[in-house]
Amino acid sequence: MPHSSPPKIRRNTRWWNSNWFEVAQLVAFSVGLIWLTVNGANQMGYNWQWYRIPQYFYKIIASEFYWGPLIEGMLS
Repeated sequence: MPHSSPPKIRRNTRWWNSNWFEVAQLVAFSVGLIWLTVNGANQMGYNWQWYRIPQYFYKIIASEFYWGPLIEGMLS
């Protein structure tokens, strides 16, 4: 007697319970959050001083490479 698999049950799911809708909600929320952050930062009028960031990651002194304090703290 051959074994037969049980019949597949088809579930009717609503569109708001589907996976694609959950992904769409996540994308919409993420885009909104990023927009709020960027828009708020622009309205503050603060000039971000990105040129100061590399000193915390690395330093080159007399042609020698040294890790900065941020990386030193992460490695120790």
